[in-house]
Amino acid sequence: MALLTCLLAVLVGLIAGTTSGLLGIGGGVVLIPLMLTMLKFDFRQAVIASLIVIIPTALSGVFGHMKESPVTHWGLIILIVIGAIVGAQLGAYLCHWLSVPVLKKIFGLVLILVAIKLIL
Repeated sequence: MALLTCLLAVLVGLIAGTTSGLLGIGGGVVLIPLMLTMLKFDFRQAVIASLIVIIPTALSGVFGHMKESPVTHWGLIILIVIGAIVGAQLGAYLCHWLSVPVLKKIFGLVLILVAIKLIL
């Protein structure tokens, strides 16, 4: 692997980790566009890689935040986790069933909707 590619990969991880810890995002929203443009990943490989990366990233952020602010809604969080696990399995199935152009359009639409919601 070329040195430049390795440095770009570390930069992508640094950006994703910082936004994850700061804003609670960093998985698909940040990683996928960066991996597609900077590292030239295939879309499906970027999805898989973002899911792998988000596990340690999220855990690191959780431990960092819990030092300052303990979690009080454990029951709801567990229900969200259950739903998210089922949803992730459904999403993984759909990701391999839908074409890459359709996946990119869905991803772009989700990013636009999230951006509009945050702005408003």
